Amino acid sequence: MNGNRTENPQSTASEILEITEQILSLSEQMDTLAGQMLNLAISAGLEGDVSDNGWTIERFGALVPELLKKRYERQNRDGELYRLGAELKNFIQKQGWDLTHQFTVKHIFFFSRNRRLFGINLFSSRPRLTFCGVTESDVRSIVPEYSFTSYPQYSQLVCDRGTAVEDLRALYEFIYHNNSS
Repeated sequence: MNGNRTENPQSTASEILEITEQILSLSEQMDTLAGQMLNLAISAGLEGDVSDNGWTIERFGALVPELLKKRYERQNRDGELYRLGAELKNFIQKQGWDLTHQFTVKHIFFFSRNRRLFGINLFSSRPRLTFCGVTESDVRSIVPEYSFTSYPQYSQLVCDRGTAVEDLRALYEFIYHNNSS
Protein backbone atom coordinates (compact mmCIF):
# COMPACT_ATOMS: atom_id res chain seq x y z
CA MET A 1 0.00 0.00 0.00
CA ASN A 2 1.34 3.38 -0.98
CA GLY A 3 0.91 5.85 1.88
CA ASN A 4 2.40 8.82 -0.01
CA ARG A 5 -0.17 8.79 -2.82
CA THR A 6 -3.49 10.58 -2.28
CA GLU A 7 -6.28 10.39 -4.84
CA ASN A 8 -8.25 13.57 -5.50
CA PRO A 9 -11.64 12.59 -6.98
CA GLN A 10 -12.32 16.11 -8.31
CA SER A 11 -9.00 16.23 -10.13
CA THR A 12 -9.59 12.78 -11.61
CA ALA A 13 -13.11 13.70 -12.74
CA SER A 14 -11.88 16.89 -14.42
CA GLU A 15 -9.10 14.97 -16.16
CA ILE A 16 -11.65 12.45 -17.45
CA LEU A 17 -13.89 15.28 -18.64
CA GLU A 18 -10.97 16.95 -20.44
CA ILE A 19 -9.98 13.69 -22.14
CA THR A 20 -13.60 13.06 -23.16
CA GLU A 21 -13.82 16.53 -24.75
CA GLN A 22 -10.59 15.88 -26.64
CA ILE A 23 -11.95 12.55 -27.92
CA LEU A 24 -15.19 14.21 -29.07
CA SER A 25 -13.24 16.93 -30.84
CA LEU A 26 -11.07 14.36 -32.60
CA SER A 27 -14.15 12.38 -33.57
CA GLU A 28 -15.71 15.48 -35.18
CA GLN A 29 -12.48 16.18 -37.05
CA MET A 30 -12.36 12.57 -38.28
CA ASP A 31 -15.98 12.83 -39.51
CA THR A 32 -15.14 16.02 -41.41
CA LEU A 33 -12.04 14.46 -42.98
CA ALA A 34 -13.95 11.31 -43.91
CA GLY A 35 -16.59 13.44 -45.65
CA GLN A 36 -13.94 15.39 -47.51
CA MET A 37 -12.20 12.18 -48.60
CA LEU A 38 -15.51 10.76 -49.85
CA ASN A 39 -16.23 13.95 -51.78
CA LEU A 40 -12.74 13.98 -53.28
CA ALA A 41 -13.08 10.35 -54.35
CA ILE A 42 -16.49 11.01 -55.92
CA SER A 43 -15.44 14.20 -57.66
CA ALA A 44 -12.12 12.76 -58.86
CA GLY A 45 -13.97 10.00 -60.64
CA LEU A 46 -16.55 12.34 -62.16
CA GLU A 47 -14.28 15.26 -62.96
CA GLY A 48 -11.78 13.02 -64.68
CA ASP A 49 -14.40 11.39 -66.90
CA VAL A 50 -16.04 14.54 -68.24
CA SER A 51 -14.48 16.76 -70.86
CA ASP A 52 -13.93 20.26 -69.56
CA ASN A 53 -16.93 22.04 -71.07
CA GLY A 54 -17.76 23.60 -67.73
CA TRP A 55 -20.12 22.59 -65.01
CA THR A 56 -23.76 22.01 -65.80
CA ILE A 57 -26.72 21.43 -63.50
CA GLU A 58 -26.66 17.73 -64.41
CA ARG A 59 -22.92 17.37 -63.92
CA PHE A 60 -23.06 19.07 -60.52
CA GLY A 61 -26.07 16.97 -59.48
CA ALA A 62 -24.06 13.84 -60.30
CA LEU A 63 -21.50 14.85 -57.63
CA VAL A 64 -24.06 14.58 -54.82
CA PRO A 65 -23.47 11.45 -52.73
CA GLU A 66 -26.29 8.89 -52.91
CA LEU A 67 -27.15 9.18 -49.23
CA LEU A 68 -27.90 12.92 -49.67
CA LYS A 69 -29.65 12.81 -53.06
CA LYS A 70 -33.19 12.60 -51.64
CA ARG A 71 -32.60 15.54 -49.29
CA TYR A 72 -30.95 17.60 -52.02
CA GLU A 73 -33.73 16.89 -54.52
CA ARG A 74 -36.23 18.45 -52.07
CA GLN A 75 -34.01 21.57 -51.95
CA ASN A 76 -33.49 21.64 -55.72
CA ARG A 77 -36.75 23.41 -56.55
CA ASP A 78 -36.69 24.72 -60.10
CA GLY A 79 -33.08 23.48 -60.34
CA GLU A 80 -31.90 26.34 -58.08
CA LEU A 81 -29.57 24.28 -55.87
CA TYR A 82 -27.74 22.56 -58.70
CA ARG A 83 -27.65 25.80 -60.74
CA LEU A 84 -25.91 27.57 -57.84
CA GLY A 85 -23.55 24.62 -57.39
CA ALA A 86 -22.63 24.58 -61.09
CA GLU A 87 -22.16 28.37 -61.07
CA LEU A 88 -19.85 28.14 -58.07
CA LYS A 89 -17.82 25.31 -59.61
CA ASN A 90 -17.49 27.26 -62.89
CA PHE A 91 -16.53 30.45 -61.05
CA ILE A 92 -13.91 28.63 -58.94
CA GLN A 93 -12.51 26.93 -62.02
CA LYS A 94 -12.41 30.22 -63.96
CA GLN A 95 -10.49 31.87 -61.08
CA GLY A 96 -8.01 28.97 -61.01
CA TRP A 97 -8.64 28.34 -57.32
CA ASP A 98 -7.79 24.91 -55.96
CA LEU A 99 -10.71 24.28 -53.61
CA THR A 100 -12.30 21.09 -52.36
CA HIS A 101 -15.99 20.69 -51.68
CA GLN A 102 -18.00 18.92 -49.02
CA PHE A 103 -21.65 17.93 -49.11
CA THR A 104 -23.49 17.83 -45.79
CA VAL A 105 -27.16 17.63 -44.88
CA LYS A 106 -27.45 21.40 -44.44
CA HIS A 107 -24.61 22.82 -46.58
CA ILE A 108 -22.37 22.51 -49.55
CA PHE A 109 -19.03 24.03 -48.59
CA PHE A 110 -15.94 24.90 -50.57
CA PHE A 111 -12.67 24.63 -48.64
CA SER A 112 -9.11 25.78 -48.92
CA ARG A 113 -6.77 23.73 -46.72
CA ASN A 114 -9.56 22.55 -44.39
CA ARG A 115 -10.87 26.10 -44.01
CA ARG A 116 -14.47 26.75 -45.07
CA LEU A 117 -14.68 29.72 -47.40
CA PHE A 118 -18.16 29.75 -48.90
CA GLY A 119 -20.90 27.56 -50.24
CA ILE A 120 -24.63 27.00 -50.33
CA ASN A 121 -26.86 26.98 -47.26
CA LEU A 122 -29.77 24.53 -47.18
CA PHE A 123 -31.44 25.72 -43.95
CA SER A 124 -34.22 27.71 -45.55
CA SER A 125 -36.87 26.64 -48.02
CA ARG A 126 -34.64 27.79 -50.88
CA PRO A 127 -30.88 27.36 -51.22
CA ARG A 128 -28.89 30.50 -50.41
CA LEU A 129 -25.27 31.48 -50.95
CA THR A 130 -23.30 31.35 -47.70
CA PHE A 131 -20.00 32.94 -46.73
CA CYS A 132 -17.45 32.16 -44.02
CA GLY A 133 -14.33 34.00 -42.91
CA VAL A 134 -15.83 37.45 -43.40
CA THR A 135 -17.41 39.96 -41.05
CA GLU A 136 -20.71 41.77 -41.49
CA SER A 137 -18.89 45.10 -41.83
CA ASP A 138 -16.66 43.63 -44.57
CA VAL A 139 -19.73 42.46 -46.46
CA ARG A 140 -21.46 45.84 -46.10
CA SER A 141 -18.41 47.59 -47.55
CA ILE A 142 -17.88 45.10 -50.40
CA VAL A 143 -21.47 44.49 -51.55
CA PRO A 144 -23.66 47.11 -49.84
CA GLU A 145 -26.59 46.48 -52.17
CA TYR A 146 -27.17 42.98 -50.75
CA SER A 147 -28.53 42.01 -47.36
CA PHE A 148 -27.23 39.09 -45.33
CA THR A 149 -28.36 37.17 -42.28
CA SER A 150 -25.68 36.34 -39.76
CA TYR A 151 -25.51 32.91 -38.14
CA PRO A 152 -22.73 33.39 -35.59
CA GLN A 153 -23.19 29.89 -34.16
CA TYR A 154 -22.07 28.58 -37.55
CA SER A 155 -19.67 31.45 -38.37
CA GLN A 156 -21.61 32.19 -41.53
CA LEU A 157 -23.35 34.99 -43.38
CA VAL A 158 -26.14 33.97 -45.74
CA CYS A 159 -27.31 36.09 -48.66
CA ASP A 160 -30.98 36.90 -48.05
CA ARG A 161 -32.12 36.72 -51.63
CA GLY A 162 -31.32 34.49 -54.54
CA THR A 163 -28.64 35.88 -56.77
CA ALA A 164 -26.07 34.84 -59.31
CA VAL A 165 -22.58 33.93 -58.15
CA GLU A 166 -21.04 36.46 -60.53
CA ASP A 167 -22.99 39.28 -58.81
CA LEU A 168 -20.93 38.63 -55.66
CA ARG A 169 -17.56 38.26 -57.40
CA ALA A 170 -15.86 40.91 -55.23
CA LEU A 171 -16.99 39.16 -52.05
CA TYR A 172 -15.75 35.74 -53.24
CA GLU A 173 -12.39 37.22 -54.20
CA PHE A 174 -12.07 39.00 -50.84
CA ILE A 175 -12.83 35.82 -48.90
CA TYR A 176 -10.53 33.67 -51.01
CA HIS A 177 -7.56 36.04 -50.84
CA ASN A 178 -7.95 36.68 -47.11
CA ASN A 179 -8.56 33.08 -45.98
CA SER A 180 -6.93 30.66 -48.39
CA SER A 181 -3.36 30.91 -47.12
